[in-house]
Amino acid sequence: MKSKEFMTEGMAPSKRMTEKWAGLIKRDCQPFLDAIKHKPLIKFPLYRGINKAMGEYFIKSNVRLDNRKPMDISPEMHNKINEYFIKEYGDPFRNAIFCTGNQHNAQQYGDPYYIFPIGDFKFIWSFKIHDLYPQLKREINNQEVFSDKELINFLDFANYQPDRLTAAADSGHEIMIRCKEYYAINVNSIKGIESYLETLLQ
Repeated sequence: MKSKEFMTEGMAPSKRMTEKWAGLIKRDCQPFLDAIKHKPLIKFPLYRGINKAMGEYFIKSNVRLDNRKPMDISPEMHNKINEYFIKEYGDPFRNAIFCTGNQHNAQQYGDPYYIFPIGDFKFIWSFKIHDLYPQLKREINNQEVFSDKELINFLDFANYQPDRLTAAADSGHEIMIRCKEYYAINVNSIKGIESYLETLLQ
């Protein structure tokens, strides 16, 4: 659910607004900022395509951490993948937000937004997997149903990693992030938004 407190429509946001956004991010997203503090923030952003934002510039949104309904795979397969992730990484990472370090990839799913996880967060990603569901189907000859062994072998092959966030973003691959809430800033909200963030979040 989005928080209307931070929505802005109509006119472009002012410098004061962008400073307010940066202040909120600096206050509420410290674990994320710490994870990338050895590199300039704007060179390693997280992107997400949001197709129902309706031009809103700044969003605060909750994450569905339980009972997420998959869009492009059966609930049974979704649950099996989550069972694997729970066993190997401690969390059902398909109940998460999906981000990427590649803006072009993100905007295939909607308007591109910079993503800032609020508070503590966990993530996994793979050097070998660009986008889990499409690649999974290709690997098994586009079958809709396949065995548990095939699924586990594929996920073992993927060799997901729970660290190196900047490398994950730089890869352009899917990053699954478990957090309760996040801020999102429309990439096209204001000319020079990068410089505001880069300066104010130092």
